Amino acid sequence: MSHFSHFRSELEKILSDEQITDDYVKCYASGTDASLYRLTPKLVAKVQSENEIIALIKSANQNKVPITFRAAGTSLSGQAITDSVLVKTGWKFNRFSFDEKNQIVTVQPDVIGGKLNVFLSKFGRKFGPDPASIDSAKIGGIIANNSSGLRSGIENNCYNTLVDLRLIFADGQILDTNDEESRKLFVRRNPELINGLSDLKRKIEKDPSLTAKIQKKYQIKNTMGYGLNSFLDFEDPLEILKHLLVGSEGTLAFISSATFKTIPSLPYKSVGLMLFDNLEKACQAAVKIKELKPGACELMDNSSLKAVQYLPGADKYLLNIGDQSSALLIEIEGISQIQLTENESRFESIKERVSPNFFSGFLSDKTDYDNLWRVRKGLFASVGAARRPGTSIIIEDICFNTSDLTVAVSELRTLLDKNGYQSAVIFGHAMDGNIHFVFDQNFSDPKELKRYDKMMDEIFELVINKFDGSLKAEHGTGRNMGPFVKKEWGKNAYEIMKEIKKLFDPNNILNPGVLINDDPFIHIKNLKNIPLAHEEIDECIECGFCESKCPSNDLTFTPRERISVFRELNRLKNSNADPELINKFKKVFNYSGLQTCATDGLCKTACPVGIDTGDLIKDLRSENNSKLSNITAQKIADNFATATTIIRFGLKINSISKDLVPQRLLQKIPGWQKDIPIPATKLEMISTQNSNLQIIYFPSCVSRIFGPAEKHTEDQKSVIVKVLKKLGYDVIIPKNTNSLCCGLAFGSKGFGVQQSQKRGELISEMANISNNFQIPILFDTSPCFQKTIKTISQMFDGKELPVYDPVQFIEKIVLTKMSGEKIGESISFHLTCSARKLGLEENIKRVLSNISPNFNLIAEADCCGFAGDRGFTHPELTKSALQKVKIKEDVKSGYSTSRMCEIGLSRETGLEFKSIFYLLNIIIK
Repeated sequence: MSHFSHFRSELEKILSDEQITDDYVKCYASGTDASLYRLTPKLVAKVQSENEIIALIKSANQNKVPITFRAAGTSLSGQAITDSVLVKTGWKFNRFSFDEKNQIVTVQPDVIGGKLNVFLSKFGRKFGPDPASIDSAKIGGIIANNSSGLRSGIENNCYNTLVDLRLIFADGQILDTNDEESRKLFVRRNPELINGLSDLKRKIEKDPSLTAKIQKKYQIKNTMGYGLNSFLDFEDPLEILKHLLVGSEGTLAFISSATFKTIPSLPYKSVGLMLFDNLEKACQAAVKIKELKPGACELMDNSSLKAVQYLPGADKYLLNIGDQSSALLIEIEGISQIQLTENESRFESIKERVSPNFFSGFLSDKTDYDNLWRVRKGLFASVGAARRPGTSIIIEDICFNTSDLTVAVSELRTLLDKNGYQSAVIFGHAMDGNIHFVFDQNFSDPKELKRYDKMMDEIFELVINKFDGSLKAEHGTGRNMGPFVKKEWGKNAYEIMKEIKKLFDPNNILNPGVLINDDPFIHIKNLKNIPLAHEEIDECIECGFCESKCPSNDLTFTPRERISVFRELNRLKNSNADPELINKFKKVFNYSGLQTCATDGLCKTACPVGIDTGDLIKDLRSENNSKLSNITAQKIADNFATATTIIRFGLKINSISKDLVPQRLLQKIPGWQKDIPIPATKLEMISTQNSNLQIIYFPSCVSRIFGPAEKHTEDQKSVIVKVLKKLGYDVIIPKNTNSLCCGLAFGSKGFGVQQSQKRGELISEMANISNNFQIPILFDTSPCFQKTIKTISQMFDGKELPVYDPVQFIEKIVLTKMSGEKIGESISFHLTCSARKLGLEENIKRVLSNISPNFNLIAEADCCGFAGDRGFTHPELTKSALQKVKIKEDVKSGYSTSRMCEIGLSRETGLEFKSIFYLLNIIIK
């Protein structure tokens, strides 16, 4: 019997109030993952240390309260949701280290796989597993599902690259398999578990048919049930235990850290797209291409290609494909350019043998390379975006022996069509025989549910009974395949799996119902419906790729959670639900959804179909704006110069107050912040002197309003003019600059009309004084530039114009005029979210490497969370967004390209951040 209330009271002694919530709306938000299921937890807890997780697990075990561990929630089979207690790993579980001598990495569960690879790339290495979600998926989930992916196959999956684990068991015990004392102590204290594993090993080895079955099933990808191959691969019970944890989906223990062998990351890569007349020919070609062992070989059927043909980078290859055309995406690697070229040439003979009707050639240009891989990695979400309105999206994950691939895939296609799933798409990792198929489903219709259940039974017959494959290759068992584990493995193997679960978790508190489940209908229960809610987000399938980019993801809601809660709120309104419940949703969504969204749009950069949750929030803010607020916004827009003058006057009063009033008294004033800058100096208008080298400098409104942090520091506008004059420019500042604005300040608050007005005025003025953009124009902040250049580009059909962001200006113009000057000290640089959306990360690296021998590009936060003025009105957003940022001790100064971001960065890091032009002013003589 569960004693939930007692567990709840004990949890309050373990964790802070901020780490626990039983608010229904917040729990509903956390109950969303990438699968086709939905469960709302009773309580959500976020743990930040081993001590916390030990105390939590022990209490849950004693009170028999089920708990489910959650990393990123990108898993697809329902293994990361619960109606009991959901336990999330906090960001303090994100440490990792690399042993360069042994080329192994030790990593905690909250680390994102893609960020780990960025770190390892410095050593020419990478993490073995390579799921399509690697830029969002976290290591804890990757291990729990034994993920493999696009390039890893079986050889480099979690199981085969694992070195050691640090585990916390259901009774709170710790085992560190890398520590001999820990191993000895654990064996001594747990004879039942150790002997039980040894007994199971003997039981398997005495059953020749089961032994043969295990050996055969793991020759291909297989994540169905527990990893019984552990009993045949290892003699030591602790090695068996360790490897059983891989793919155990949080049902056996909590993984506190893991050590893996890394694999070489070859620096030279190219990718090519081959098109074939039909799916059968593409499969036949894949079998032959496997002989040459390319880095990857991805299969996409005709429906897949049509789902992605309009994505950036795909259009020039896929717009005119035939009705049956299918494709292979092939990656080639090399340790050098010479080796890459040699490896590419080896494919010429294969190309003649497989006879594609189109081949793109091998492309190594970064833009082409990234675009083609983005097409493949975004397939699932792209297909989901094209689903029928109001339906859910399902992805199944099966594996065949590659010798059976052509026939098996053909029969799979026939089976899908026969059952009414003609729009289903088929794609996958062809060299491994690992096939995914995706389709939409209306789970509110009993007939469709019955059709789905019938088809799954037929899929089982095809995959297992006819081709002896596996029903789950890399996505984990979860709830989705729980009823089929016994069917696939047989009674004897299934009973062994149940014994494994009982040995590790006798009270069945660790993710019960997942992986082992005797309910034959669990796969069609608690299914997720996705109702229509808003055109901006209706395509979202809640995959979670966006979450890692969001500055509020550790404070309130992520983009996925905003969408999920907003959808439910709309459903409740439309169904005339309990008004009290609707009001609960409204209240929580107002703060967690609306007020603390930075609307920075970085979620769009991670979304395969380009959904910008920020646009949804701006629309909702617009709907909530009162008639009075719209009138006020319009008056400010029409009298912008006056408005900025009033704000500067307020800043001056604030500055005087700081000098005259004790800080202890100021701190008692609601909303007062000590880091509010002094006002900017009055703007000096500069007109042309008819020089041949002219530039128009547009200081953004924040640069005109907010001065430096300290009175002794020179004003940003003055510094930029100095730099431009040092470069020999005749600087032009428009006479009516004080009235101009890019509109960002209005748009982020939902005042779209005023945003368009001010942006239109700015562009009109820029066009006028630059002779229709013939004279170069410099914007001094990235956010202002990014919003404006988007509109200008649309007006000029994407034509490149001499209009510059600070990073672009420095790289294209300043560096060409410098003669090797560098600064000696170490510096930190924060690339704003606007600059990231412009794709300027590699640009700033080149810039910084030219002006500082020792620079650090802040990687812990893609967005600072200041979000215009939200850093003043909601400082907790910036604090949360920047909490992971650690400035190195030897760094003495920080730089960026947004005045508002610099205020937040300075506040939260303790290091003063300024415009990068301050650095240029020091270097350029």
